Order: sequence, then C-alpha cells, then structure tokens
Amino acid sequence: MDYKQFNNYLKDISKAMYKIIKDRGLLDQLTEDNQKNPYFFEGNLQKLVRKELAWLFNEGKYDQMVDLVSEAFSKIFLIRDPFKNYKRKGEKGAAPLENLLHLFWQRQLSAESQSAIKKYNREINETNMHPNGESSSSELFDTLLDTYNDSLEKEFTSQEMAEYEELVELVLKRIKTKENYETLKLIIDMLALGFSKSEIARTLGVSAVRVSHLLKPIKKAIEDVVYESGDEEFVELFENHLK
Repeated sequence: MDYKQFNNYLKDISKAMYKIIKDRGLLDQLTEDNQKNPYFFEGNLQKLVRKELAWLFNEGKYDQMVDLVSEAFSKIFLIRDPFKNYKRKGEKGAAPLENLLHLFWQRQLSAESQSAIKKYNREINETNMHPNGESSSSELFDTLLDTYNDSLEKEFTSQEMAEYEELVELVLKRIKTKENYETLKLIIDMLALGFSKSEIARTLGVSAVRVSHLLKPIKKAIEDVVYESGDEEFVELFENHLK
C-alpha cells in the first residue's frame, strides 16, 4: 500500500463513521458544515494517525497502520457503544460531537500504538519473557491498558472523559520541553493505570531511585495544573504513586 491508497482508506473510514452517526440519528449534533459531509473527519483522522502512529507513518508502513486504525475503529464503534452516555446539545454536560470523536480516536489510537510497540519489542527481545511462563512487565502493561480503557467507558461520562484528557494535555504541555519527554509521557500513562514505582521501574528497565527522580517534574506539573484548574479530584488517580 502506498501513501495515496492509505489516504483513500482513511477517507473510507471517515465515511463509515459518518454512516454510524447517521444511523444513530446524531447528524444534527454535528456542526452545520459537517452534517452533509461524509468525509468531515478525514482531515482530523489524518492528523491523529500522524501523531499517534508517527513511528510507523515516518517509515511509510501503511499496511501496519491500516491494521491499527481498523482495530481502533472496531473497538470504538463496533465492540463498544461510544454514544451510550452521549448528551445532546442543550443537555447539561453536553460536549460537541466532533470533540468527543477526536477524543475517542486519540485514546484508542494511542492505546493501539503502545500495544503494538510493546508487541514489537517482545518479538525482537525474548528476554522480556519470564522463564516460568508468567507475563512480562510489557504484557502486564498491555493488559492493564485494556482494563483502563474499559473502566473509563464504564465509570466516566463522555464529558468527564473529555475533561480528564484536557487536564492530561495540560500536564504534558508543562513537561514538553524536557529532554526525556517521551519517557515522562509513558510514566504518566502507567500512573493512570495504577502502576507502582517498582512496576514502572521494571517496565522501563531502570532503578526505583531513577523512577523517583523522573516523577519529580510530573508531580510538579500535576500540582500546578490542579492548582490552576481547581479540580483536586484529578490528582487522586496519581497521588499514591507520586509520593
């Protein structure tokens, strides 16, 4: 598959998503310009793919990206019911449908990307597997990631999910200039999953002391965001592991 074929595939995905929204009677929840455009999400999806699957996009691995995008689409729209708790315009706590679609895709593409990276690492480094057959830290991370995604669907409304993702983005912006940003971002994901310092250390292959050092800028960023937003509940996901 080449670049043009991949873009055509994303166009088909956008059209399929539009049909689902139409079948659910939610077209009127889109902005007026998007209500009659089956490809309204194509540009947004292209940007999300380039960001969340950059390690594949930059290598031109379009077939692998198709697999991950297809898996994400299936989990978002076919396996789950993303609109179960959707609040329509005018209802309390309503959020623009386009924003929620962006959130659904961002979360799921990120999850598929991390899972694929972990699988790739296991395939080229069999030492990640314990000799007694127990799951490696990489496999544990994948399992917990799936559990985390499922629990978010059950425990939080669409509005709460959007607010949570917004706060996480604010934290990430505060550490964006750090040289080890990608490592810090991964640690934030693991903190949200409930990883302990020792589990983070095993997953990253570093000492617990090193993890404590890495947690400092994260703790400062979270505290700053909580202070500015006034949303103290946000820190509850992390506080036990930031000490």
